[in-house]
Amino acid sequence: MSKTKAFVSLLLILCSVGLTGCKPKPFSETDISQSKVVLQDVLNAFAKNDVNALQGNFVPTATELISTVVEVKNV
Repeated sequence: MSKTKAFVSLLLILCSVGLTGCKPKPFSETDISQSKVVLQDVLNAFAKNDVNALQGNFVPTATELISTVVEVKNV
């Protein structure tokens, strides 16, 4: 086996071992309860056709989602 193949094999083994140690962080009870509150607010706003309430719930949520994706990419 050439040195390049051995190096690539070792690198792949190390990557696979490293990835098996990565586990997703479970949602906390606080996250779940906050999501329920936001969902209820959104459903009530849809029922009342309240555009301001809908924008108030969706814009911060979209901003937080983008921030979370950026944080995950940085990790």
